[in-house]
Amino acid sequence: MISLLLAAALQAAPAAAPPPGPPLTEAQQLAQFEQQLRQRGFSDAGVKLIVGGAPQGAAQGQALQNQGEAVMNELRAAASANPIDVPKITLLLRRLDDIGAQIARLSTDATIRNLQGLSEPDRRLLLETMGLRGNPQAPPAPGPGR
Repeated sequence: MISLLLAAALQAAPAAAPPPGPPLTEAQQLAQFEQQLRQRGFSDAGVKLIVGGAPQGAAQGQALQNQGEAVMNELRAAASANPIDVPKITLLLRRLDDIGAQIARLSTDATIRNLQGLSEPDRRLLLETMGLRGNPQAPPAPGPGR
């Protein structure tokens, strides 16, 4: 699975201006994503692992986004009703929180799967792409008498 955080980090990187014309197809977007991974220094095996899970991760993320948009539409309608249906709004807000948690879990699960399957250099690159740089140094242990 592709990490949503990795995809976001790669998309946030400055990119060349898109070519004029129609929007890129899904295959072209995937090829562009693969090229970005290679430019960052991922090995062939790492690129294959990450790109191999991209369509499934994107589909899951899109499904959750669609669910969130549907809940937001229901929430707007419930908030504009007269009288306001407080129990319904409460349920919709809980559903929205649940969708947000599912998106976070999807991202975390994808990142863990990527980390388990990648070589050590690719693992470091993935973590750096996500903004994580190695393990933080543990504070020194207190000495005797402290």
